[in-house]
Amino acid sequence: MDSTYAGVYGKLKAESSNFLTKSQIEDIIAGKDFLEVLKDTWYGVEINALSALYKTPELIDIILNAHLARLTRKATGSMPTAAGSFIRAYISKWDMQNVSLVLSSKVLGYAVSQNDALLLVNQVSAAGAFGGAMSKEDFVNLEKESSIEGVVNALFKYGYGGVLSKYLEDVKKTNDISTMIVAMQESYYASLIDKFRFYEGNEWPVREFILESIDIHNIVTALKSAGLSGNLEEHLIKGGKLPASKIAEITTRGPEVVQEITGLKLDDALTAYKEKGLISYFEMALERELHKKYLRLFKDMGISLGFIMYFIMRLELEKDLLRTIWFTKYYGMDVSKIPHLNALKESIYAIQ
Repeated sequence: MDSTYAGVYGKLKAESSNFLTKSQIEDIIAGKDFLEVLKDTWYGVEINALSALYKTPELIDIILNAHLARLTRKATGSMPTAAGSFIRAYISKWDMQNVSLVLSSKVLGYAVSQNDALLLVNQVSAAGAFGGAMSKEDFVNLEKESSIEGVVNALFKYGYGGVLSKYLEDVKKTNDISTMIVAMQESYYASLIDKFRFYEGNEWPVREFILESIDIHNIVTALKSAGLSGNLEEHLIKGGKLPASKIAEITTRGPEVVQEITGLKLDDALTAYKEKGLISYFEMALERELHKKYLRLFKDMGISLGFIMYFIMRLELEKDLLRTIWFTKYYGMDVSKIPHLNALKESIYAIQ
């Protein structure tokens, strides 16, 4: 057993006792003041540091993003080399999310400053990046570029330019960045597979999680295939457990076959789809079942890469849940009727 793992495990095991309880979450949902409930939890650090600098509604996103940044740095501060490479590849998706936001802003004519709260970077300290290669300052500098081409050229420094440049001419003609987004997603999953290593010998569930994540991405792509041009296989990410031929069955047999193909319990998604016709119900249900399956496995792996994954994924779920609760309350929506919120709750409550 690598002693570095033991040190990280001890630190994260102690921190994991601070995850919000079901009772605290239900208090927020029931209508108690959002920040009042959170200020006495581990979110108090960010609330105290940022409340005087920002106003709602931006303040909420900034607090949640800063909290995720702080705890992720703690999780990734000192790990064995093999684990560190993989974890950095996993959380590079936050860089990808930020790049997508900058590209979208450029196409739509918005400044990054108008979306400042949405940038998932360290909002408290200017001391570099935590999720990949890029800091908040890097993204602000991207906004200074006068064109999509300028943004793509600037991204060569961080490893994204080569992926995006292949689609530059098409995007300049159409103002549609979807091909760039898909290309970044393909690069992301390829990096996860490339960086994964068997280090302690008990990492198999982490590898399975990667492959099933690719399957879910491809299933959702197939469900949305009516809006795609070209062959479906061109839009699928390689490396999952399900062959392209199996994914293609969804386009011919319909959403009903998803449950059969995956073996996951998706009755609620199918019912909701039949009632409202929204593919998003399947996407939420698939992610929920993936989390319910692997979070418990990762948590119970103890001193390992799996526990680090559990900690970071649990942070992500809590952040997404709180943001969804805030969003629904801010816009006066009925919390009980928000499928995404209910899916997130199920994922979290299943491991408490």
